[in-house]
Amino acid sequence: MKNKFITILVLAVVVVSGIYLVVSQRSNTPPPDKVVVKVGYIDLPTPIFIAKEKGYFEKAGLNVQLQKFSNSNLLIEALERDELDATAPIGYSTLFAFENRKSGVFKIYSGYSENQTTRWSAVVTKKDGGINVAENLKGKKIVIASGKSPKSQAELVMQGLGLKTSDVELVAVDRNLILPTFAKEEISAFIGTEPTIALLIEKANGTIFISSPRVKYIQDPYPTAGAILSSAFLQTKMKAANDFVQAVNSAIDFITTNEDESRKIFGKYLELEDAIALKMGLPKFERAAEIDKAAVERLADAEVANKILDKKPNIASFFLK
Repeated sequence: MKNKFITILVLAVVVVSGIYLVVSQRSNTPPPDKVVVKVGYIDLPTPIFIAKEKGYFEKAGLNVQLQKFSNSNLLIEALERDELDATAPIGYSTLFAFENRKSGVFKIYSGYSENQTTRWSAVVTKKDGGINVAENLKGKKIVIASGKSPKSQAELVMQGLGLKTSDVELVAVDRNLILPTFAKEEISAFIGTEPTIALLIEKANGTIFISSPRVKYIQDPYPTAGAILSSAFLQTKMKAANDFVQAVNSAIDFITTNEDESRKIFGKYLELEDAIALKMGLPKFERAAEIDKAAVERLADAEVANKILDKKPNIASFFLK
């Protein structure tokens, strides 16, 4: 009887030890590596920040690594060199010019647009600057963000105001230098978008002279920017690319129903105080299928007509399907 008991006890120990070994091995097995996705952005709100903050990328098995750039020209050049897999939105003017130079490098997976209610863009002047009508801008210096899109948009706004581009001097600086540049005595105005508008109002004695000038003087709705995926990334890591897009789409849905929380998250990534972030106007964030392609076509036509573009790119090939 005693020998039988010992045999049973030994068997029990062996079984328990085996179970422990299996469980231990499973618990110590490292999780599968997440797919690295390198994403570039400039100092503008993007659903990518929401997807990162809310864990949408992580849930999709993606390790999204963010890299900040000072302007969109540098951003798209990095994508061309295969240093990036995707970007936050880039102004359509920049995308038009790049497509004309080298076609087929990217696909647009989401975008921004602006309408009369968004107040995403503005002409900002100084409260004590004496700018009361557009005519007062003649001979003045106007600061804009560096890059092709801000310049193109400012030139079209000037034309809409009845001014020639030669009537003003556009001073292009990196976005992080707009605030101190605007504060200089010789600068009279700024043309551009949030979050710079909110910063100038709160910290540099700025006031909105014209709200949504691109909508009023260029076209309504105004297609502002497109976020792009590298075609090489799409071809080599299609599942990861699709998962990335779905995570961004989930972030767009979140923004729609949680604007103030989204503003705070944007502020965190853009290093803005909550008080400023909460005052930002936001564009309309769009999935690829929601982008008004006809509006993008009209913008390209306007830029060709105004000799901003040498030729019109093939807009139909831009978008992710």
